[in-house]
Amino acid sequence: MAPPEEPGNKLYFSKTQLHSANGDIKTAREALAARGEKFGRQILRLERDIRTLNRAIEDSSERSADPAKATRFYPKAWMRAGQLIKKYHTLGYFKRRLEQDERKLKKMQETAKKLQSGKVRFAPRRITVWKSSIRFIFGEQPATVISLTDNKEPIKLKMQIKPEQPLSGSSKKSAEFYDKALLNFLAYAIKAKLMGFSNSAKFLLKAVKPDKVLKKDAMLRKRTESLPSKIREIEKWAGVKLSEEEINTITNEFETSTDRKTEHNEKFRMLLEKLATIIRNRKEPILLDKYGIIIRKPIGNAKLKNEKNVKPTEWEYYLQLGYAPALDLKQQYAPKKYIGLDRGVTHSVALSMFEPESGKFTLNKLYPNPLKDWKWRERRLIKSMQRLKRRIKAEKGETIHFNQMRKKIHSVETRADNFWHNLSSEIVKLAKENEAAIVMEKLENMRQTGRKKGKYEKALRYALSLFDYKKVASLIEYKATREGVPVFAIDPKYTSQTCSACLLADRKGNENPGDKYVRGINGNFKRGYCPVCREVKNKPGSEIDADLNAARVISLCVLKKRGMPQKVN
Repeated sequence: MAPPEEPGNKLYFSKTQLHSANGDIKTAREALAARGEKFGRQILRLERDIRTLNRAIEDSSERSADPAKATRFYPKAWMRAGQLIKKYHTLGYFKRRLEQDERKLKKMQETAKKLQSGKVRFAPRRITVWKSSIRFIFGEQPATVISLTDNKEPIKLKMQIKPEQPLSGSSKKSAEFYDKALLNFLAYAIKAKLMGFSNSAKFLLKAVKPDKVLKKDAMLRKRTESLPSKIREIEKWAGVKLSEEEINTITNEFETSTDRKTEHNEKFRMLLEKLATIIRNRKEPILLDKYGIIIRKPIGNAKLKNEKNVKPTEWEYYLQLGYAPALDLKQQYAPKKYIGLDRGVTHSVALSMFEPESGKFTLNKLYPNPLKDWKWRERRLIKSMQRLKRRIKAEKGETIHFNQMRKKIHSVETRADNFWHNLSSEIVKLAKENEAAIVMEKLENMRQTGRKKGKYEKALRYALSLFDYKKVASLIEYKATREGVPVFAIDPKYTSQTCSACLLADRKGNENPGDKYVRGINGNFKRGYCPVCREVKNKPGSEIDADLNAARVISLCVLKKRGMPQKVN
């Protein structure tokens, strides 16, 4: 439905939000149907077990007695069904088990009815707020005013933009961070208002078909015609009249703007900072045209409860607003060196730096991977907690919420996050000091399930499933963008099977790289050799680490135009 000029007595959604909601609904219905089929099979199995236990309890001929103790038995139906685990128990045990199964069956039947009806209630943790419903107040008492409907008073939230404690030491650094973050947020809002592209516009920019190209041209014309009105809106935000020179600066930057542009000339950056500073010092409510997300989180012991049992007073509410650091971005340099990164399992990252001027690899480094042990420990903890949850539910009929047991694995998750942040910061710092570009493989779709048959393949896939390669790439990409470090992505095909020395020397036959680099010497797949290099160099024992060789190949891909290199920032 169309958005309102001002907040009305209804909640409004954009077309993007409605399409997203429809997609989520379709996915949820498919999941409900699959879950209903699974529940149906489980109910049939449970009903069969209840009938078996009833016959064994009521009819002694349906019991297989324990030779050592006549009061213990198990149902004969277990033996006829070919059940491998057949333990002897007393009559009282089977009666208690029958009661538990009947309670479980009743709950499952109730859940199955809900699944069949297609209606499942849930409490959302986040709600998107329309951009015209949020106003910001800065000055001495900063706050955010949210108007969802006309029937109720607006919600006024305190905005924390400086530490509450006296400014000294770490609190002084926090104050500087808050101040810089607020200026960046305002500068980003101004830039997005003037030059931002909607998601539909970004898709149109890639148009190839004639009808789509016509739509793209019409969209770009409309965007250009709307620039003067956008400039007047920015003047309204700041409460000042822009000079002719400042308007020309905006117009010149607008003409060169693209959907992925992150760099700006110094005059435009200074103008953004000036306007952001003026807006920050204003006391009047300002409409910044920013979508917000209201998030709620449980407080204290409420974190241990199931969400449906948490009271309204046991939640904390936050307004989340996204921005990019529009003022802190540094100008990208022309790379003098290239750093290739190969992400793996045994080593978290293999790094190799190539210097075109000298034609040599000036730095080679293998970073250890402690995550493997941490992730295995995390999975063992999760499985043990799931077993404990099932056992308590079966024995006592009580359900323990998973949040009550999640504290044990929190430290593992925190350590993993810290490791990736520290490693990505070290790599970006190294690239900046050497004026090098970072080259990575596109490994975002490398998550595996570990269910393929075959001992080696299953173990490898299960090990790969422990790592999130997309997270590593995104951390390096956003930190490199802030520091002005160029980042390239390449196709990972053949990077582990190509000899780096042959690629560097442009040896004949390098157009078929799949059979160049041989791994698995004496069963060790971590090391390998190149038959061509052995013949050329006449060194029969020349070997190199497989991850290091792949990192070297990746570092050469941009210069050699291999693997379809693409700039990502």
